Amino acid sequence: MKRVFPNSFEGKLAVFQRLLAGHWRLAIVLFFLMLAVALSESLGLALVMPLVSTIAGTEPASGILGQFAGRLPDLLPLEDNLIAILLLLSGAFLIKGVLAVISRGLTVYFSLRLRRDWALRLYEHYLTARYPVLAAQKTGIVIHNVASEPYRASKAIVLLMDFANQIVMVFVLTIVMLMADWRATLLIGAVAAIIFLMIRRGTYLASVKFGKRRLRLMQEASAQVSDSFAGALQVKLFDLYRSLRERLDRRLSRLAVIETQFFMLAEIPLQSTELVVIAIVSGVILFLRPGMDGDLAGFVPMAGFFIIAGQRLMSNTNRLITKRMKIASFIPSLLLIDDHLKNTPEREALNQGAELGAIDADIVFQDVSFSHANGTKVFDGLTLPLPKGRVTAIVGPSGSGKSTLANLLLGLLLPTSGDIRVGGVPLSDYSLASLRRHIGYVSQESWMFNGTVHDNIACGRPDSTDEEIMEAARRANAHEFIQALPDGYGTEVGERGAQLSGGQKQRLAIARVILRRPGLFIFDEATSALDHESEKLIQESIDSLAGEATVVIIAHRLTTVQNADAIYALDREGKARQTSYAELAS
Repeated sequence: MKRVFPNSFEGKLAVFQRLLAGHWRLAIVLFFLMLAVALSESLGLALVMPLVSTIAGTEPASGILGQFAGRLPDLLPLEDNLIAILLLLSGAFLIKGVLAVISRGLTVYFSLRLRRDWALRLYEHYLTARYPVLAAQKTGIVIHNVASEPYRASKAIVLLMDFANQIVMVFVLTIVMLMADWRATLLIGAVAAIIFLMIRRGTYLASVKFGKRRLRLMQEASAQVSDSFAGALQVKLFDLYRSLRERLDRRLSRLAVIETQFFMLAEIPLQSTELVVIAIVSGVILFLRPGMDGDLAGFVPMAGFFIIAGQRLMSNTNRLITKRMKIASFIPSLLLIDDHLKNTPEREALNQGAELGAIDADIVFQDVSFSHANGTKVFDGLTLPLPKGRVTAIVGPSGSGKSTLANLLLGLLLPTSGDIRVGGVPLSDYSLASLRRHIGYVSQESWMFNGTVHDNIACGRPDSTDEEIMEAARRANAHEFIQALPDGYGTEVGERGAQLSGGQKQRLAIARVILRRPGLFIFDEATSALDHESEKLIQESIDSLAGEATVVIIAHRLTTVQNADAIYALDREGKARQTSYAELAS
């Protein structure tokens, strides 16, 4: 179900309370700073009448504002009123300029603070999501949501604050103009209100529609780019360059068209200002002139004031319309951020439960059943012992649940029923964070981060010394090839370890988990994609761990399991039976 922005005040307030959590103070300071800019500008406008009166040599205009503005020069002990007015006018706009510069800087800082906070929270939201939820996400869309949408959403908040400030500015200008002449002000205000109300709803709905289309197209484009580079080998082998380029071109072209249409639509209110102001001011002059009884000189200050103030009022009204359109176009981004901040039931409870001190006892799958979200049953009453300090091998055909078994041990998946126990205590009683600190996991294709060899090993235990890292590499049969690299342990491995062979990456992955000093090692098809020499070196590393920790080997190759203390075969019915190397080899 697609969310729309709440219509009720309470609903809107709830959204902004979530979005601005931890940022309210700065938001309030920024709003009042914007208000000070508006007030200082209004003070400057109030000085227009005495300035024109002084230049024209006429009496100050009548009305409350005229009388107030006429007394302003008395604030300065100067004989020449013109100099006093010019100094006051300069001072008012100097203050306005200084406040505007500070406001601009604080606005940028506030926007970047929001962007940083939301990006980090989205980043955490995805990374701490339960594994099935995270695995179902499109990588390109996730990257786009974390990298781009916080920027758009923070821009919407700043625009919204500026929108509120523009409303205050329109209100202040209206008060100032009412003090000058209420009849002319009501005429101008009525026209401005009619223009605003006429185009308010249509532009809002069009802007929200544009924002949804823009968000969808940008997510789709990001997802395609991510998929293309992740599957670059397939793109090359199947000659998909042209078709993928054309698909991306269609999306970007549609985005260019709707962006152009939106900005043309948003520009119309701004460009209509001059024509509307001329028409209104002309009407006001014709409306006020008969009341001047032919005193054109006395009429000049009032006309000058309304020309300037009327232009400002209409400009601010048109800015309200334009900002409202831009805010509406960013509402899908605001709702996306709010959804992720609010809806958190699928996150892992990393720190919920007791602290697991060590895995120093037998691990037992006790009547464990597991089914995927789509209803596919993997295990049905699985019972399987993993004795402490022994090497247990798990074999079976594809689809029998070997990797699912590893994911259950890692807490990435949760049993539908039954328990996995260590020393008789269910693993679910312990926090996931403490459980995973005591498990070393190596998969078929171990991930290498874009950094140095040293960095990739050290992530197993970041506080390790260089000596401990090198010792872990020796035990993983990796030290020798690392020393032969151009920069040794400081060699950059490239994106996903592109500068290393498959066997080298696996040995670094093993060094990484050895450095972790876990009580349980899980090797999930760790040698299935390697050549014989690499497999032999890695097998030596695995065998060296026997006796000091519990080792689980999940494998297809019989050579990988021949030294195991116990071998269990999984079937497609979700059951396990103990077997032997001799039986499997026969």
